[in-house]
Amino acid sequence: MIRLFRAFIYQSKKDKMILGSFILMLVIALGILLYSYSMKNKMDHVMLLQMSFIGIGIACLVSVILGKEFNEGTLRNKLIIGHKKYKVYLAYWLYFFSLSVILYAIYMLVILCLGIPLLGAPQASGQTICLWIISQLLVLATFVSLFTCISFLCSGRIIAIIVNLLFAFGLIFLFILFMGRLTTPEYIDIWQMNPTTNEFELMKELNPKYPSPMEKNIMYSFLYLLPTSHTYAVLFGVELKEYILILSSLLSSTIITLIGVLVFMKKDIK
Repeated sequence: MIRLFRAFIYQSKKDKMILGSFILMLVIALGILLYSYSMKNKMDHVMLLQMSFIGIGIACLVSVILGKEFNEGTLRNKLIIGHKKYKVYLAYWLYFFSLSVILYAIYMLVILCLGIPLLGAPQASGQTICLWIISQLLVLATFVSLFTCISFLCSGRIIAIIVNLLFAFGLIFLFILFMGRLTTPEYIDIWQMNPTTNEFELMKELNPKYPSPMEKNIMYSFLYLLPTSHTYAVLFGVELKEYILILSSLLSSTIITLIGVLVFMKKDIK
């Protein structure tokens, strides 16, 4: 597995698409930094923004690379020369995770090196920032596990790209859907006429669309399962426990990877 992983790393040095993705992340980080500086955004939020779009990039990278391996027969050749299926799968997973960490590191280095002088130091404590980083790395692992599993199942490049992107955008949509319900105000403002003064007065009325306690608990449970929750929860001001997010991402990544390995073990590679 390690030998395969090293071979992937060596090949990636000559891959223009991968090098282009690194350059693109650098440009995006600079663009976000300049925009945040013009809008006077807080450093804390800028440190989290990359997680809102990095999943889409990972989906594209995994789909294109694995699709190419399937189409050109490179993956089949690895199996023919004697590599175990599970080792091949895990080597690809480790490779994609490494690429994801490099993309993440490029963004963070730009933000930390240039963002602190421009936007100021983060207001969050050192412990909170460390938990953010650990949580974000595990979210990357979850994305890689999900998109690798889908790409191995789909085999074809185009189908894998479509399905992975649908999942990437679907995760964002689900979070927005849940957040729309959780941020529903308990009371709404209405104008009513006072019969005594015959003047309109602003009154507060219980919102009929306000979720019940049971509904809120269910939605919070789903939020902990979504890899997109960490970034958007902080940006939306919804409190989620970091330790539960970390544990959830770790379990999700492990379970999805195990499922992918088991399915790939039974898959007939032509």
